[in-house]
Amino acid sequence: MTIKIVHIAHSADGGAGRAAKRASEACRTVGFESVFAFVNGGDPAPGEIKLQTTALDPDSTAQALRGRLQWGLIPEVRSDGGYSLFSIAYPGVDITRHPAIEAADIVHLHWPTWTVTPSAIRRLTEAGKTVFLTLHDMWMFTGGCHYASGCTQFETACMKCPQVLDRLGLASANFEDKLNAYGAGLPGVHVIALCNWMKDLSTSSRILGDAPTHLIPNPIETDIFVPDYRQSTRDGLGIRPQDAVLLFGNFDNSETRKGSDILRDGLTRLAQSPIVEQFEGQIYLACFGRNADFEVPEPLRGLNFGSISNDDVLAGIYGMADLLCFPSVEDNYPNSIVEAAACGTPSVGFRTGGMADMIQHGKTGYVVDQVGDADAFADGLIAALELLHGDQTVRAACRDAVMNTNTMETVGRQLAKAYAKGLRRRTLPVKITPVTRPVKGTPEPRTPERLAELVQSHTLLEHDDLMGSEFAKFPVTQFLRDNGAPEFEKDVVHLPRHSAKGRRIRVMAVRTFHEHHSAFSGPYQFLRHLPPEQFEISNVMVPLGNDLLPSDHLRQLAQSVSKVMGIAPFGAQSNAWVAEWEIARRLRKEDFDVVHFIDGELNGWLVSRMPDSFFDGARPAMATMLHQPVHLLPQWANAASLARFDQLGAVATQLANWLEGFVPGVPAVPVPHGIDIDYFCPGPQSIDPDEIPGVDRPFRLLAVGHWLRDYDLAFETLDRLVARGFDIEYRLICHSLDRPMLPPYVTHLKGLSDAELLQEYRDCDMVFLPLEAATANNALLEGMACGRPVVSTAVGGVPEYITDAAGRLCPSDPDICADTLAALLSDLDTLKQMGLNARALAETFDWRNIAKQFATVYRDLAQKDAPRSGTRRQSA
Repeated sequence: MTIKIVHIAHSADGGAGRAAKRASEACRTVGFESVFAFVNGGDPAPGEIKLQTTALDPDSTAQALRGRLQWGLIPEVRSDGGYSLFSIAYPGVDITRHPAIEAADIVHLHWPTWTVTPSAIRRLTEAGKTVFLTLHDMWMFTGGCHYASGCTQFETACMKCPQVLDRLGLASANFEDKLNAYGAGLPGVHVIALCNWMKDLSTSSRILGDAPTHLIPNPIETDIFVPDYRQSTRDGLGIRPQDAVLLFGNFDNSETRKGSDILRDGLTRLAQSPIVEQFEGQIYLACFGRNADFEVPEPLRGLNFGSISNDDVLAGIYGMADLLCFPSVEDNYPNSIVEAAACGTPSVGFRTGGMADMIQHGKTGYVVDQVGDADAFADGLIAALELLHGDQTVRAACRDAVMNTNTMETVGRQLAKAYAKGLRRRTLPVKITPVTRPVKGTPEPRTPERLAELVQSHTLLEHDDLMGSEFAKFPVTQFLRDNGAPEFEKDVVHLPRHSAKGRRIRVMAVRTFHEHHSAFSGPYQFLRHLPPEQFEISNVMVPLGNDLLPSDHLRQLAQSVSKVMGIAPFGAQSNAWVAEWEIARRLRKEDFDVVHFIDGELNGWLVSRMPDSFFDGARPAMATMLHQPVHLLPQWANAASLARFDQLGAVATQLANWLEGFVPGVPAVPVPHGIDIDYFCPGPQSIDPDEIPGVDRPFRLLAVGHWLRDYDLAFETLDRLVARGFDIEYRLICHSLDRPMLPPYVTHLKGLSDAELLQEYRDCDMVFLPLEAATANNALLEGMACGRPVVSTAVGGVPEYITDAAGRLCPSDPDICADTLAALLSDLDTLKQMGLNARALAETFDWRNIAKQFATVYRDLAQKDAPRSGTRRQSA
């Protein structure tokens, strides 16, 4: 029986499209019936099918998703930093009824974004198809980024993306949509990783970690990418044998991770190096691809070939080069390194991503260990020129490495083994039949197979806008309503929850989005670490503010009603009113065991009032988590409102004890705030670590935040220290600081990235953050986690988080605070030891530890017979 395979990529161009074509050819080489299908690209060649779609209806959900969300809102809210693409999966193409898909045994996806949606992957497996996912980037297991740029949220759950100012909660919606659709080891889904780096990332991910994973590289056409025409090409360009050609090129060279800035800096250093004067010939930089117009420093010379679509031309450019420069700091399995090696050209790259697998140091190229360091990359180029230029043994080794690893036959055999496992067979028959590609310019062969491909390429397909319910939830739903898709609900598919572990406790976690919070902060971070075999978590994010209510009248009405209800701050954030209605509608349709309002002061006040009769099934247990100090809570909520919850949570025992008295009969459970100790951790300082604070430079003190900060006390304290002769720099990170005049020792910062915030903690000598009131405080925990001692005020629940070994808590008295600081700053040995103690203390507040406590809370709440106040009681 012939095995039929369809390889699919959104585009026929770019690295993934080219790899998908080649994988299909490798399958045909070993005897499978295989075609490559794509959406974007020119006319299909033999062995290819173009997936033609109908025109988008301007009033459709698909148009709202593509035009207004993907290419409208998302580009507007991208964070600075030159990140790669961030994308949602929708709309796709309805491939499930395409004749080639219906006939296929295996559907092999290469870059399925906007083509095969997560819910479509589930439908393919339910139709009996085996689905293979080749990971050309990280998108299949992230919340939307194609490269995570060091973020590791994909290992647990994408909550707040550092790459997007994400008021719609797209990262968590995308992540949970993928997890629900094809994650958790869904039978019928297999993963192919091109390199060990990507394999390690995928197997550590929450979504694909349980999927069978195969390590198989990309094939290339070793009869096209050959070293045969090196000298004739160089002669045609006027390049002599003694000259050296450095080559740099990508599909788009402007993408930051590709390292064009690193190369520019490295070339400047190279141009100033003695090797230039010592070198017998001329050194060139040749570039190709989009945005390849480099300013080459003298005495180097430049060549720019622009975008290239002809493989013969590309092979000639690779072959005439002496070194491929590949300064990418994050890359998977770049085709260019393999193509260049097939033409005999070694590469210089960083020891990261797939480059670590692809370049054999000293044999097929030069590997630079200091990832991202332009000076180190320049040193690598200089060393490679000295060691490898003109070495025919190295050029031969490059060709041999490709012939051993990347031929169509070699990769085809590896795919056959993987497919056999996917189809649950011992082996699949392999018959080597080298594919004959048609010569360009000659008529296409008129065969029955080619005619079938052409007819299939004219089959018009509908857009697939069937969104998973974990994606189509508030506030994405509100965006769709507001942007021309009022009937989007007909396009929502409720996929049955897949779990290899059996029945799990289902929790809806409602949280508030604060734009200025770090992606690694916030009281919801424990959700990442709940055991997935026990819990299903659905995140609902509520953007802070009033923009979701369409008129001032409605906003004023919400505020007035909230005042009457005794929950005024909730009404001041009228987005929460919209969210509550959406949450209530969803709870009426879907069964949850627990609903947890994590930012309790701002969420939950309306849903908790719903009577039992409102819910089609059992009323879920409802819990709220409170954070504000006890002197504020009576203004934010009243006892009658709090009594409607099944449980109250508090981030300090001091607050829990107060709540027990304020709301008798409802249990108040203290669970402390946590900290991400993996992200917030000691690290290298950007300031000179050998300089002595107070002698070689000022003492650097740090404060972060605005809410309930006592900066008057801070300035009065520091004025006294300065008067005593202490040299102080007080770095104050605050997005909302309404003070016309600041003391001269203050450096006011705002709008910092997460990485910049982390570096501020690492660079300070101490966190000095007086508070007017508090139960817990992110900044104090973050500072301690970075190994910095903290000095604050002994208010509220703060003493439950800080010990004398890790810091000092003072009364709100500037003289006492000044004496305390003076004593610490005069004893650097004690200050250093307190930093070590602070880190050890912060580790006890690791979110993993906090998650264990919340797991107990959720299990207790989910047990309907467990004694608790208001057990599923009807609310008036």
